Amino acid sequence: MARQGDAEAISELEGAPKLPPLASHLWAIFLDLSATRQSTGFGVGRITRHDIRIWEEDEGRQLDRWERRALLRLDAAYLKSMAESAKEGSGQGQPAR
Repeated sequence: MARQGDAEAISELEGAPKLPPLASHLWAIFLDLSATRQSTGFGVGRITRHDIRIWEEDEGRQLDRWERRALLRLDAAYLKSMAESAKEGSGQGQPAR
């Protein structure tokens, strides 16, 4: 919504806590993975371990186990948020960049 100029969404994002520098790379990876996620016909699909493994191969990077787990937990939180938003009628979308 912030991308669409929604003042309330912009204000909410501006007041959000900043990512710790050591975690900001995970957000960048999550955004990259999220941009290629599949649709299930009922909304956005989850990011799988396979998706992460393919990303690692494509990028020539090897994530640590905790990083893969963190990405899966981040995705679970994102999907939960999207489901709650859909129930409230505010629609679906991609995470804010």
